Amino acid sequence: MGLTAKTLLSWTPADLAGLGDTLVTKRKTLIDLNDEILAAEPPETWSDEAATAARTNHSDLSTRLADMVAEVSQVTTEVDEAEISLTKAKADLESALGTARSRGMTVNLTTGTVNPPEGDTDVTQGEVDEIAALISDALTDADNADTALSAVLTRAHNSSYDGGDGSLADAALPAHMRDMTDAELVQYALDHPDQVDNFISAYPERVRQDLGDKLGEMGTDIADNGSDDYPAYVDLLEAYGDDEVVATSQLETMGPENFIDLSGRIIGADTDDSTKSDLQKALGNVLANGTRGTAATDDTGSPSHVSSDWIDALLERGEERIPIPGMDSDGGKHTYIRGYQLLGPLLGTGDHGEGFLDRVGDGMYEFEREWVKEHGNTPWGQVTQAIDGPGAGTRAGYIPNPPLDIDFTDGSGTDKPLGHDPMAGLMEALTRNPEAAREFFAPSDHDDSNGLERVDYLLTDRDWPQGFAVDMEADDYRHEFPSSMSTLGDALEAATTVDANDRSVLIVESIVDETYTDFTSEGKQGKFSEENTLDPSVREQLSRVLGRYMPSVHTALGSDPSAGDLTPGYVFDDARFNTGGEDGGNATRFVLAELAKDAEGREILRGMSNATALDALNGRLHGVDTPGSAETDIDPVARVNGEVLGSIDFGASTEIAQDNLSKDEAYNARIDGYVDLGTAVLGELDPGKVPLTGYLTDQVAEAIKEGLHQDSTGETNLLTSRLFEGSHEANAHLVRDAYWHNMPAEAYPEGMGPKTNLDDLTPEQQRKYSEWLTTSDWGQRLDTEMGRAGDSTDDGRERAKSRLENY
Repeated sequence: MGLTAKTLLSWTPADLAGLGDTLVTKRKTLIDLNDEILAAEPPETWSDEAATAARTNHSDLSTRLADMVAEVSQVTTEVDEAEISLTKAKADLESALGTARSRGMTVNLTTGTVNPPEGDTDVTQGEVDEIAALISDALTDADNADTALSAVLTRAHNSSYDGGDGSLADAALPAHMRDMTDAELVQYALDHPDQVDNFISAYPERVRQDLGDKLGEMGTDIADNGSDDYPAYVDLLEAYGDDEVVATSQLETMGPENFIDLSGRIIGADTDDSTKSDLQKALGNVLANGTRGTAATDDTGSPSHVSSDWIDALLERGEERIPIPGMDSDGGKHTYIRGYQLLGPLLGTGDHGEGFLDRVGDGMYEFEREWVKEHGNTPWGQVTQAIDGPGAGTRAGYIPNPPLDIDFTDGSGTDKPLGHDPMAGLMEALTRNPEAAREFFAPSDHDDSNGLERVDYLLTDRDWPQGFAVDMEADDYRHEFPSSMSTLGDALEAATTVDANDRSVLIVESIVDETYTDFTSEGKQGKFSEENTLDPSVREQLSRVLGRYMPSVHTALGSDPSAGDLTPGYVFDDARFNTGGEDGGNATRFVLAELAKDAEGREILRGMSNATALDALNGRLHGVDTPGSAETDIDPVARVNGEVLGSIDFGASTEIAQDNLSKDEAYNARIDGYVDLGTAVLGELDPGKVPLTGYLTDQVAEAIKEGLHQDSTGETNLLTSRLFEGSHEANAHLVRDAYWHNMPAEAYPEGMGPKTNLDDLTPEQQRKYSEWLTTSDWGQRLDTEMGRAGDSTDDGRERAKSRLENY
């Protein structure tokens, strides 16, 4: 029996992609041995009896290594092709089966037989046969790919591949390419990117440089004149952009000016958004691979990275205003955008190196800060297409200055940022490089006495730009696109939680301290429930940050908030927040409450606090031998956890109340509008025909509004009461479980022990447990501590409210 549908559905072709990557790495390792093999050849001066044997052994080794490279290359190519073919075949099979199911047909996955629906149906035999043919074709394609791969693997296993007598790099090339000239190799790569991408690393360095030069010349031409076939250029960049030598040569050939101009050409290119997205991603990858090894200064470049002068010129181009090709109006007006804005989408993709991100981050940030000081706003205002014509922007339905979508890498739509803010691309790049993120937010040369200025500015001071569109015919005639501030949250999370170190601690401290300082700054004092100090788009990420540093949070709200390093080599308990003077932990309470306005954030914080408390309780209660000693072990931990949970509940309750209030206000405003409209109509009627109209419009309208108004106070009280009860019970149960699992054996009720599930007791066990709580010294202590733990959450909530609500 041949390949069956059941078998194909069980395959995971994606695994072959990982195998292909591994083989490419192995092949490069083998090729890198070429110089060592040449250096190890016995010298001509060696002429004793062992010389001949040594030369023979060396020749045999070189031949075998060449054969191995040839084997790996051929297998790599076939694995890649098999992955593509099998992925398509499986997708085709799943599509055919889905169509069959939607039409009521049944398919035997073992035999491939397709049966029409039972009973009356409009499904024809022709449709059944068509589905059967689609399934058969998919299985045939998969079987062919599997057979071809098996044959190659068998030949490799049997050592049937001949690597020739050239270099190891030559052996990595297919046999028909080994005698090609450099120019022919370049042209073959341009003509067959789907084949050569598997062994481009086997090309000699000089040939890869020539290929990069060609790609650079093509890119420069597209930047100047556009293209009739953008997808073809995308294919080339995707095939060869991962190679650092090719990428470097392309960048050097184009130069920063043409490279940025090519990014600008994409915006108005005559192609679909998907191709624009692919091209931006491919250029970002080329930029990353051609700049990764460049030092900050005095780097003259190498075959595998551009010079520092190249990056200097890139940053200079970043500050300039650049006309966008293809976006000129008939009247000759131009659409301009800054180079950094064209660089932003390219930073958002690719694995950019730390040194490159240091340079670009410093340049972009300092340019913006100086601009803001001089102009009062960022230099990244909304970019619009130039328009001309009498009455522009005044005709009904006319959209004046329509906003341009600049970043296509995340798709497009009214729920996506337009990409005008290049800081978003920088933040995305930093998210993928946590060490670069730490250097950006907490530079090595920063002044400790002034805190972290960049965290303060970006998190609390910066006005993150939002785009908008105007359509005079739409009800919502001014649509606002979201800002990209969420990318800041992502970058801060990476900097503080991935491979965290001492600088990560500084960033976390700055997040808490600067946010609280902004809340309490002059002119901003007010009710906590009426303020949003942190943008909602960063709350979830910062909740994960503070959750990871929950040991530091517990220290800040504990009896010794200035305690030193609690665990050497572990940074998450090292952060020390603004707890001095009269504030006494208010900074920590505030940030907990502020983050808890986010539904996901509050659960993250609550879970991490409970986990931290349970860990501490288990550690302190381990080996407890008397009920009295348990009190000193439990109370400090449960009380601090109550402070944390109470602060979280306070913030969550204000958000629930404010959310319901906003909904009520919006609903009631609509009701008032409807009633006002109705009374206005009544007021236009002849009072003689509608007696008492004046009375109705003057007196009853308000009563109608009042009767129709919505009041969610009851719902708010219900939701918040459940919230408070949940925290009260959670803290009590933490104490119960830690205490129960650490008591000595003789302390348990008869027939029960540490493995007894207190949440699933039998009636008899429940009777014994209840009696034990009131009659045993151990039970009475647990009952007391559970009550205290539950009450501590209420105390913590009230303390947060009294200190934050009317600051």
